[in-house]
Amino acid sequence: MRRYLLTIIGYFLFLSCSLNVTAETGTEKNEESHFTGNYAISLAASVVPFSSYNVTPDSAFDKYRLYTSEFEKDGKSWYRLRLGFFTTKEAADKVHKILTKRYPGSWITKVSEQEKKQSSSATIFSAPANVVALPSTPPLPQQQNVAPQQPEITDEKLAQYMEEARQSMAGEDYSRAITIYTRVLEYPDHPYQQDALEYLGLARERKKQFAHAKADYEKYLTLYPKGEGADRVRQRLAGLITATVPAQAKLREEKQRKETSSWQTYSSLAQYYRHDASTTDTSGTTVNQSLLSTDLDVSSRLRNSDYDIRGRFTGGYDLDFLDNNGDESRITSLYFEATDRQRGLFERVGRQSQSSGGVLGRFDGLLFGYHVTPVTRINIVAGYPVEFFNLDAIRTDKKFYGISFDFGTFANAWDFNTFVIQQNIDGILDRKATGGEIRYFKDNRSLLALVDYDISYQALNTVVILGNWIMPDNTTFNFVIDQRKSPILTTSNALLGQPVSSISELLTLFSEDEIRQLAVDRTPDSRSYTIGASRPLDSRFQISGDVTLTNLSSTPASGGVEAFESTGNDYFYSLQLIGNSLIKEGDLGILGLRYADTSSATTSTLSINSRYPVNSVWRVNPMLRIDRRVFIADDSLQWTYSPSVRVNYRWHRNAQFELELGGEWSNHDFTDTTEKFSAYFLNAGYRLDF
Repeated sequence: MRRYLLTIIGYFLFLSCSLNVTAETGTEKNEESHFTGNYAISLAASVVPFSSYNVTPDSAFDKYRLYTSEFEKDGKSWYRLRLGFFTTKEAADKVHKILTKRYPGSWITKVSEQEKKQSSSATIFSAPANVVALPSTPPLPQQQNVAPQQPEITDEKLAQYMEEARQSMAGEDYSRAITIYTRVLEYPDHPYQQDALEYLGLARERKKQFAHAKADYEKYLTLYPKGEGADRVRQRLAGLITATVPAQAKLREEKQRKETSSWQTYSSLAQYYRHDASTTDTSGTTVNQSLLSTDLDVSSRLRNSDYDIRGRFTGGYDLDFLDNNGDESRITSLYFEATDRQRGLFERVGRQSQSSGGVLGRFDGLLFGYHVTPVTRINIVAGYPVEFFNLDAIRTDKKFYGISFDFGTFANAWDFNTFVIQQNIDGILDRKATGGEIRYFKDNRSLLALVDYDISYQALNTVVILGNWIMPDNTTFNFVIDQRKSPILTTSNALLGQPVSSISELLTLFSEDEIRQLAVDRTPDSRSYTIGASRPLDSRFQISGDVTLTNLSSTPASGGVEAFESTGNDYFYSLQLIGNSLIKEGDLGILGLRYADTSSATTSTLSINSRYPVNSVWRVNPMLRIDRRVFIADDSLQWTYSPSVRVNYRWHRNAQFELELGGEWSNHDFTDTTEKFSAYFLNAGYRLDF
């Protein structure tokens, strides 16, 4: 019974990003002033939630409500930091002038009654009378109107940060612990958010930063109102409120010895029907795809102060309604992992993904880590690579093993990794490489450098350098240098273009040295260089652009496979104008221009992408792309028009429905004829979070 409707991948967020922290206010008169007007000051926007510990108090906040509002941009949740409410625009302007130096991109806006009501549950803080305003300081990166792009980080690295913070807590270095936990919380959507927020509050409490600890505890209870962690936090918060901090610390230690753990399970189900068809003058109409895709993501977690145990399954099934294609099942993740915080141990076994330590993505196997010192970790990995086109089986003809070392964080900014890895296939060497990573992230600058060098082939596989720099006026500069073998150089590349499907079969036709030479011949060099910049023009508009140069080298003819000519230098230029709240608060419009000058054609593209929130549950995304392509070989001209619209409906917080319709029409004009092409597609489905 193959055609059972199984279920698969959904991306479940372990953390709701809505902020709900309430602090004591001054007098009743000040509390009433929050609702006497309809004007507010938008101070900043960020993909990271604002909270009391990353917003510097100011005397201007005493009489008004400092709160956050949430909106979506490019499929991501964003947060606006706002101060309200003012009876007139002139009154708001007086306060705005005071805050302009600290928030240079801020602006005055008129807010709805609904936002005013919701602001009471999204309060950052209303400064109590006994809080002394701090001197003005430049805003933190996450408070900028253009949020910095955080370097990608793995769960293993976050686990290392958590272990470093735990050891700092044990050594009573609470300042260091606060720094680390705050840094962990700057990365969104990861499984350590809950623990980091709880222990951040505890570190602040033991540092005697009671006001900050109270705000952290209140935020924790808003985001995680149930569970054993919530019970601990309520106990500590009660101790702060009743001013019995020493007794509370002792009670916390007794609670740790008596704590019990229970499994928490999260899951997400997504199901979409996808259909597309195309029509040409010569072949008529062809249905290219008609399938029902079902995805399931289930994860369970058991944790306490000593250990953290998790399991996860992500998989799915495609039910194909076309006779010429078969149904397809896939398992993208199926693993069990455990972290022993006391001993500094981590292990994960099963189908998983890894993008560091020389591992090339998804594999079936084991990852083991051990903290030798607070800033040094050794990792051992072994397993079988998983091909993206074969996700329903374990492939044992290819296997690898490797060791890597993580060092950091140093100077609260630098992290390093170095590795050695070897991979075999059918009894011969497939890959033997060494390399490492350097990561720098501090204030408004970030840098990532990655090197992968194959010892056996004596060839540089990958060199990637990415940089990002945000100026004081919120102008952002970025660059990417990417030079690599494409695909990554392995002996398996010798199979490209051959009539056999395995290295063992190829060994009957060629010697091992000949196979290695075929692998080199089939592996071109790819180079890509990009520089870009973005800048906010005012409170509603931002402009961005970039220039990219790419090149793919030639490959020789060998082993019965034809030669491949170099593409030469291809150039791509793009420019975007982004506007928000043009018609209605929360809407988004993007006007894009792109020009591609390649060896085969020159292409000019105009794109219009917009997002309009009809109300709190309905959202409409109309899009249009127009291409004008001139082919180099025959000087022919092709126009292509691609309109589409996506409609989203959110039902409560855990259900979302989506419908997307689109089409494409093109005319390709040759000297004596015109070829016409048309196509359409339909995607419809839902997603449920449990």
